[in-house]
Amino acid sequence: MVFLNRRWMELKRTILVCITVFLFFSAGLLFGQDAKPTGEPKVYDAKPTGAPVSEPDLDKSFKKLFPGYDNKPKDDVIYIDDRSLEKKCDYVANKGCRVYPVKKKGELLGFAIIWQSDGFKGPVKIILGLTQNGEITGLDVLSNNETPQLGGKIATDQEFQAQFLKRNLANTRWMLEKDGGDIRAITGASYSSKAVVSGVKDTLEFYEKNKENLKKKASGK
Repeated sequence: MVFLNRRWMELKRTILVCITVFLFFSAGLLFGQDAKPTGEPKVYDAKPTGAPVSEPDLDKSFKKLFPGYDNKPKDDVIYIDDRSLEKKCDYVANKGCRVYPVKKKGELLGFAIIWQSDGFKGPVKIILGLTQNGEITGLDVLSNNETPQLGGKIATDQEFQAQFLKRNLANTRWMLEKDGGDIRAITGASYSSKAVVSGVKDTLEFYEKNKENLKKKASGK
């Protein structure tokens, strides 16, 4: 009888451990990145973004950001020399940050700018379309390492991406709604959403700082 009682106690402990583990992982799946973290989120030592995105991907993005454009932005690329942005912009050694002027019938529509920020599981690389006045024409996520069912939705959720249209540096509070800002996060993917917001804001600030120089270079002056 004592032996049976001991076995029964061991079995109950095993069952309790299994239930605890199950509940822990279930909570992680349910709340995703929105679950309260046990420490500071990881900060990734991002590598320079200089490895070019494949041409088909860039061409697809240009069409999304500037429908109807007819120049070759990759051939007309402009460089802004700022070594401090080596791990953020589309940086090329000894040249600087690549910016792509986009035109139609010789008229400048705006610029496409690639930027990298820190996501939940690694770097998030976006490309942003901007008019000459710094208004967003579109957003595309070029690469990310986020969980497909959660943070990875930053690349596929059209409603999430559409909310950035026609915004600029001045008319938007560039934070998530839960932090007092204007941008709606993807459910369960706060860090990934925040990475996009951070990348967009940084890109807008970069453009504001360099727009006059960019417009002159794009016009051939």
